[in-house]
Amino acid sequence: YKTQKRIDFAKRSLINGDLDNYSMEGIASRSGFNSRANFFIVFKKETGETPMAFLKKNQIKHQQADVED
Repeated sequence: YKTQKRIDFAKRSLINGDLDNYSMEGIASRSGFNSRANFFIVFKKETGETPMAFLKKNQIKHQQADVED
């Protein structure tokens, strides 16, 4: 349960741009993980993709939504 809340926080923060000024290490730390490696492992296990792939995919979705508006 705690891990899922951490991943949900990271996903929301990546999508909303709340942590744009942070490195992946900083995002991992702000999300409650003690290392970048552990964050990547858990994130991929829970979402099926790395945080970077998730971020890139969602940035593309936002760009497409902006174009449609």
